[in-house]
Amino acid sequence: IINEKLFFFGSFERLIDRVPAALQTNTVLTANARQGLFTYTANANDAVNGVTAGQVVTVNLLNPVLGTGITSINQTVLNRFISPLPTGNSTQAGDQRNTTGFSVVQNNNAGQDNYAARIDYLLNARNTISGTFRYVTQDVNRADIDNSFNVVPRVTQPSNNPLLSLGWTSSFSNNFSNDLRGGFFFSDPIFLRSDTNPANFVTPVITNPATGATFITNPDVVFQNQGRDTKTYNVQDNATLILGSHSLRFGGQFQRVLIDTFNDAGIVPTYNLGTNANTPQFSTAQFMNTTLFPGGVPQAQRAGANALLALYGGIVGTGSSLFNVESQFSGFIPGATQRRLFDYSAIGTYISDSWRITPNLTVNFGVRYDYYTPLRTPGGLFLEPVITDENNPVASLLDPNGTYQFIGGNSRVPNTFYRPDTNNFAPNVSAAFSPTFEGGIAKFLLGENPVFRGGYRISYINDELVRAPDNALGGNQGLALTSNAFNPNTGTTALNARIDSLPAIPTPAFVAERTFALNNQAAGLFGTVFAVDPNLQSPLIHEYSFGYQRDVGFDTIVEFRYVGTQSS
Repeated sequence: IINEKLFFFGSFERLIDRVPAALQTNTVLTANARQGLFTYTANANDAVNGVTAGQVVTVNLLNPVLGTGITSINQTVLNRFISPLPTGNSTQAGDQRNTTGFSVVQNNNAGQDNYAARIDYLLNARNTISGTFRYVTQDVNRADIDNSFNVVPRVTQPSNNPLLSLGWTSSFSNNFSNDLRGGFFFSDPIFLRSDTNPANFVTPVITNPATGATFITNPDVVFQNQGRDTKTYNVQDNATLILGSHSLRFGGQFQRVLIDTFNDAGIVPTYNLGTNANTPQFSTAQFMNTTLFPGGVPQAQRAGANALLALYGGIVGTGSSLFNVESQFSGFIPGATQRRLFDYSAIGTYISDSWRITPNLTVNFGVRYDYYTPLRTPGGLFLEPVITDENNPVASLLDPNGTYQFIGGNSRVPNTFYRPDTNNFAPNVSAAFSPTFEGGIAKFLLGENPVFRGGYRISYINDELVRAPDNALGGNQGLALTSNAFNPNTGTTALNARIDSLPAIPTPAFVAERTFALNNQAAGLFGTVFAVDPNLQSPLIHEYSFGYQRDVGFDTIVEFRYVGTQSS
């Protein structure tokens, strides 16, 4: 822009990636099953009805003679489940009597826009400023999350990622230069539904509780929004000063990280269709009654009949919802997301000297100091066990009379996971020596101009500084609780409700002063107590190396090197 003074560069790039996902095959109803008809293979010969064992038989499950009280398909079921089901086109799923397969190739498209700009300005012979800006937006179809029948997945992964870097480089003199830089990077990988949340989710009959497999594929996408927003700010300054045979480097950096996570999973009331001891269902005697089911129904096919009955009648067997707190004083709030905030800072400073003692001997030495502020969670929405003896935290974890508190009690600072670790001094030393051997046994064994190198240093690192404490204390129950709908006639969670008249799910009472015994009971006597050591130390790594290099002739150099590490 200004000759030999100001340079500017800008670019735009768009990526359009149209990719089909792998073929997905789901389970739908056959044409007969959509009409209330149950098809099975006869269990035994039935001369009265003219049926032989193995013969395919069809019975109308809506027949009043069966005595279930279900004589028509529930209109809500028709609108919500049966009508949205596509017509089967595959035999790769289902039993081909009442259910069949439907295969679809979902879009797995991705789009990305890249904006970039750079500016360099030469203020004068000794000062230059520069800046780089990059902005990346993404939108990705998540076919791996939408397991329904949609060609275009109803779950997307948008992301907006701006980056800014500014720099000022100065040469104050011929032997002193400085480089100051700062900037930020934002990242917000989130996973969003294309549809708004319904008042509730209803799941078709679950046939395999271990895997969550259902009798037919749910036309609704039950995935809930979740993700995180991470903001990182960084400032650093590095200087170089040359004094004779010494080359001094010194500087420091500051980094601030802010993380906002959220997860809506489970907050929408979810009801499951199905039969139980409290609902209408076909009994073993009915399945063997050849008047009702000619030839009898084989045992392996009886669950299918009850699954269809629950579907036709909209019989709701269970209902539950996850409740979260929004603050330490809010109690459980219906529909509240599970939101957690984190922040920490990293501060580092260093000084080093590269000392050229002789033309063939250089020694480097220095020290670095690193300080990671204790991980903090604004709002303090974590529970930690009360540690009575910080020198023996395990004893507190094994105390059957143990109790929980909001985070910060063990560290003595509200909302923090542990105490400051302030003694992170990291020395380093290394040397390079290149002697000259003009003859003799030394030249024969080591070469004419061998090079010996060796070094040792200590490093303090960020080893899952956020994820490890979050994962630990996140396992302590009490700030998120699943509540079930109750059957007013039996006082149990085995319902006998209908899809068009769903029971309310009560908001559970919040217990702030939780005990180990209470959490153990809530976990079915398998409660686990998680804690973070209040004296947690930054991970320490020792690194050491030694190398030998020599010329073996024929324009060839051979080098042997040993590198070792040890971590705390």
